[in-house]
Amino acid sequence: MPLDLDSATYQTLSESEKSVIDYIDQNVDKVASFSITMLARKTFTSAATVSRAIRKAGYPGGIVELRAEIASKKPNTQVRSMDDIYVGRVNEILSKSYRECIQTLDNIKITDIIKAIQLIKKARRIVIAPLGTSARIAREFQEQLYIIGYNPIVIDDEVWMLRSHVVGPDDLLIIISAQNTRPTLFEIASHARKVGAPVLTLICKEGTNLQEISELTIVGHTEPICDTSIMSTTSRLPLAIITRTIIEYLAREGMGVYGI
Repeated sequence: MPLDLDSATYQTLSESEKSVIDYIDQNVDKVASFSITMLARKTFTSAATVSRAIRKAGYPGGIVELRAEIASKKPNTQVRSMDDIYVGRVNEILSKSYRECIQTLDNIKITDIIKAIQLIKKARRIVIAPLGTSARIAREFQEQLYIIGYNPIVIDDEVWMLRSHVVGPDDLLIIISAQNTRPTLFEIASHARKVGAPVLTLICKEGTNLQEISELTIVGHTEPICDTSIMSTTSRLPLAIITRTIIEYLAREGMGVYGI
């Protein structure tokens, strides 16, 4: 029984939720490849009911966590079809995304998000400094900030970072980097601090020199997308979560959603 639900907990479920649990127990192999909407159709319930039932059964991560456990618990000695193998591989990758989201959310201090928002609101101008593939996150962040009324620029070239003293004392430097190990990022941050500008660092790796000189650091959790001789890179999903949180707060505040 993959859900391992005790009878007392089972009795607290609604009839619809019980039907979801019963179906999962009787169709474990199928559920490993189901989406939440497919499971809802099979049980004649709603996606909300399926989600609620799975969480009550001890899977706070919902169907992603459930599917990952089903795939991981299948005995290696059992004969597996290619379909089973493919399902297991996809669930493994989805589990990494799940861990990145959950652990990033666990890492984030709410007070740090508020401090980051205050730094952005106080700045005369926002200078965003990313390198490599983190520039994609930075460009989207820049666009969203501009849309809601801020004045951000992006410097994503190492030569310009070293030559340019564009950061002034009334500006805010935001560094976006998954690994934050490039010396150039440390140099532009050092210049910013020398002229009196605060440095906000959004990263996924702790314990570097850059973090030490930053006024505020928000750390996400990332895992390798692929680590082979052909390709090696880490996910930027945690950085997207952090920047999205900041943007949505600022946008909601600007629209008066929070009454200020």
